Parts: sequence; C-alpha cells; structure tokens
Amino acid sequence: MFLTEQHRYSDALDAFTDGIAKNPGNSMNYYGFGQAAQLGKERVGQGIENLLKFLTLPHDWLPGTPTYKQAHYQLGRLYALSGDRAGEKAQYVAALDLDPTYEPARSALARM
Repeated sequence: MFLTEQHRYSDALDAFTDGIAKNPGNSMNYYGFGQAAQLGKERVGQGIENLLKFLTLPHDWLPGTPTYKQAHYQLGRLYALSGDRAGEKAQYVAALDLDPTYEPARSALARM
C-alpha cells in the first residue's frame, strides 16, 4: 500500500503479485492490486481478475480494510478504463445494492 500511496504503481503491482504468490488467501493483496491497477491505469485486465477474486474470499472486516462495496466500485472504475460501460454500470449498481448510501458509487453512476 505504501508504494501505491507513493504513486509507484508498477512497483506496487509487482509487490501485490508477489504477495498473492506467497499467500493466496490474503484478500488484501487482491484488492491492493486492483486499486493500484485502477490508479495507475495499467494491467487493467489483471486488476479486474484480482478484484473479482477478492469478492470470492471471506473477510474479517477489521477497521480500515476494504469492503465488498469498495471492491465493486473499484471494479466499476476498472471496467470504465477498459471501455466496458455495461460492466462499469453493473459494478456501481452492485456497490449500491450493498449500501444504497455509498456516495462514490452513486456519484459515478450519476456521471454515466
């Protein structure tokens, strides 16, 4: 996450890939990869795959950890980068199905 915060997206993607290889049950690496892919606008297809994987994994929901609604929102942004408008919309709707008050997804859907 430090590398993502430093806008070193390629390095972050490599670190998350390494984390996934070492501990495939750690959902944070899948989410982190997706987020870094979206922010860096690179490896978009892999970002989509990793966020979809994140959505299949159980979570402890510790404070500060990403939620499913956030993953759906990030997926929507990745689908937007890939040009898949239907996929983008479906993910924003999925985020709002989980939390109708989730403003990032609501705003993104309104902009479409």
